Amino acid sequence: MSNKTITGKVTYDDGEALPGTLIYIRGHSLETGTTSSLEGEYSIEAKPEDTLIYMAEGYMQNEKLVGSNTVINVEMYEPPDFE
Repeated sequence: MSNKTITGKVTYDDGEALPGTLIYIRGHSLETGTTSSLEGEYSIEAKPEDTLIYMAEGYMQNEKLVGSNTVINVEMYEPPDFE
């Protein structure tokens, strides 16, 4: 299958934009990825069978299968406190 453009927005769990999130395709190098803008928006080329990885410092990693989606919005969560 051919690549398609996936767009979306990365936010904190409260809905605020999360800029600087690294988005890349599982199994590909980080250099082929992208980062979210100041508004939390991103765009990346991917195949339906690809899994997108979302990484932001201080937040748990998130993963989403592209599938038939062309828009994938993601909420990032802080890891739970283990005191």
